[in-house]
Amino acid sequence: MTDAFTLHTCEEMMEMPNADWLVEGYLSRGVLAEIFGPAKGYKSFIALDWAMSIANGVPWLGHETTKGDVIYIYGEGSRGAQGKRIKAWFQSHPLKGQPKGRMYTLARSIGMSLDAVREQLIETIAKYGLKPSAIIVDTVTRNFGPGDMDKTSDMSRFVSSCDKLRQQFPDMTILLVHHTGHGDKGRARNSPALDGALDTQFYIDGLDKKARRLKLKIKYQKDGDEDLDGLELQLEKVDVGGGESSLVVREVVGLATAALSVSNAELVARAVQQGYGDAGATKDEAIEASVSGKGGQPIERQAAVNVFKNGTLAKLHGVTQRDGRWFFTPVAKVA
Repeated sequence: MTDAFTLHTCEEMMEMPNADWLVEGYLSRGVLAEIFGPAKGYKSFIALDWAMSIANGVPWLGHETTKGDVIYIYGEGSRGAQGKRIKAWFQSHPLKGQPKGRMYTLARSIGMSLDAVREQLIETIAKYGLKPSAIIVDTVTRNFGPGDMDKTSDMSRFVSSCDKLRQQFPDMTILLVHHTGHGDKGRARNSPALDGALDTQFYIDGLDKKARRLKLKIKYQKDGDEDLDGLELQLEKVDVGGGESSLVVREVVGLATAALSVSNAELVARAVQQGYGDAGATKDEAIEASVSGKGGQPIERQAAVNVFKNGTLAKLHGVTQRDGRWFFTPVAKVA
């Protein structure tokens, strides 16, 4: 008889990584996550940007991704609208001869809380030979199935179905796209059954529809840091041909912030070179070397963390990354 459970020693637990990222610093593997915001608040664009970045193994705004198959359940809007968004993404993310990743769209709403529907979805995934790293459910409202989302028993059935789907595909993440509550715009339209089940929750704040700007904030994250300041994003218009256009996600970096980040990025790069030379440094080693002043002067820990989060370190000439280590060949200048 085989063991039903695996027990780990304290030493084994201490050696386990804090998080195994799909999108570094934002989306972990094997979690139930949610992004919520107001109607037409660009949350679907962010979810698609994550999906396409993961499927194609390209960094998301400077954050490393782990490549894998992605399924996007697109229950809102027309198929043509999703197609235009995908065209715009490829136009703004040239793959330079690299084959397109496996990002599949299910262009209809489904009743996720129903056992028969979940089993049909599992059969469909097997039919296409996919091993999904992530499934995006856009939106919860359109894919909930029968029942009342505000009723604990009905939402518990939806959450249980999501859990069973994740059990079928170990280390797979489910990202739910949801709306804000009716009264409190700082909360999702969740029942306690969903709130208690989430591992990570993102929300859209400071939305300026005219300027197409917003802040993406991390409200809750079990395996990472909360981002109280948020990541300022702008949706940029991209022509996709035939007189049509769509939007892609860009990070907004103010002039003063950019100058400060570049200075900190240079100090981190020099700390890597001075502290580790040709051997390179991991992210954590680079941060510690920067805080201790190996780059010429010490910098605050959060400032060192930020040059990884906002991608300014990766943009310096002479900085490269491979096999999880960072390398720097002087002299670096901003690209």
